[in-house]
Amino acid sequence: LSSLRPQIEKNIKDAQSGRVNVVYKPFKPFTINFDDGKNYFKTLDSSKKTVKLSVVSGKEAIKGKSLKVTWDQSKDWKEIYVVTDPAKIKIYVWHDYKISFEVKVLKAISAGKTTISCTILSEPKPGATSYGSVTKTIDKGQTVYKVEGNITNIPDNSQNMVLRIGISEGGDFVIDNIKVEEIE
Repeated sequence: LSSLRPQIEKNIKDAQSGRVNVVYKPFKPFTINFDDGKNYFKTLDSSKKTVKLSVVSGKEAIKGKSLKVTWDQSKDWKEIYVVTDPAKIKIYVWHDYKISFEVKVLKAISAGKTTISCTILSEPKPGATSYGSVTKTIDKGQTVYKVEGNITNIPDNSQNMVLRIGISEGGDFVIDNIKVEEIE
């Protein structure tokens, strides 16, 4: 925490002075459906060694090809997050976004306890500043759910913003048809 102190003090000083340097870049909406066979995501926390990401088709996929996320909960706890690769997918600050995607939890779950969440992070690492939250409670495994909502007010000049999607109190899951648009 002590390493963050200089940046926090600078942010407070800038906010009190009314001086905010806005770096605005135009945003291009995108859709990721994995049908090209490419994976645009990576694991958020590299210390979770059992996490595996793979593009799948057939019965495991939602439609065509999808991204499958698996891990051993006994070793990597009860929640896992994946993030977009900022070198491949650009999310910019000072924009408001409408986000939607489809998700399917592959194993039996405890109804009402499993939650899928989506946020935007200032950078692709644990502990990064998180903006917004779009969530969906999952009641049944092997059922496709649509998750959608808005993430707004991102006052950050980070150059490495990422979309984070994760699950808590659930098992392996598949995501697909991720769509990010700007709210005008």
